[in-house]
Amino acid sequence: MATLPELIDAFAAKGKVLLIGGLAVIAHGLTRTTKDGDIWYEPKNSAAEWADDALQVMKDFHQCSFYDLAGKRRIPAERLLEIVESSGVVRVVGLDMDLDVFRIPHNMDAEDFEGAWRRSLPCKGSYRLMDEVDLALTKFDTGRSLDISDSSFLEGKANDKFGVIAASADFDTVRSLLDRIENHILLAKALENPDEAVVKLAIERLKVMADEGNPFAEEILAAFVTRKEAQPCDWDSRQS
Repeated sequence: MATLPELIDAFAAKGKVLLIGGLAVIAHGLTRTTKDGDIWYEPKNSAAEWADDALQVMKDFHQCSFYDLAGKRRIPAERLLEIVESSGVVRVVGLDMDLDVFRIPHNMDAEDFEGAWRRSLPCKGSYRLMDEVDLALTKFDTGRSLDISDSSFLEGKANDKFGVIAASADFDTVRSLLDRIENHILLAKALENPDEAVVKLAIERLKVMADEGNPFAEEILAAFVTRKEAQPCDWDSRQS
């Protein structure tokens, strides 16, 4: 029986492949199990070109077949393009573990692939691992409890990773970071940045969050004001 890694490597030999889904979350460090694998195979210029690549790859996996997740049935090769155009994903069954091959993952567009590829991390084999933020985005608002716990883990990891950047990087770098992933934790770290422009940006965004009813943003702003008021003024410092 052919294995899931063998099929992933076959796709990676044809084009760019990002590991996503449960296996990617596990690769990022979360201890959990998964029943299938997920990859994002580069969208190509069209669904037809993408489907043609998938058909070429599958020629060496005679025991495998395509499966329509929405219709919950196996499909003949000639229906692959139809399924990919309608749902953006097809499952391959007949391996030691099923593999979902995406042209367009949840919450992503075809044009997002190259950016996700640039931000991705080295992984075993010839494919790459989607980074924490992009991976969390694919799991946002799915309604699945497992995706909620995955997103929480990934966001926590991203906060640890990018908190140092928010607290120390230059204005343009921090702004780009916050445009991509913005939450009260990273904004609190940005308040520690020595660049006054970064601090001003963080305050502005925290105020928006607070106005929208985020209690954590309100607490962070209040604590920041208290710290600033407690700091000695320049005259007091010179007299001490």
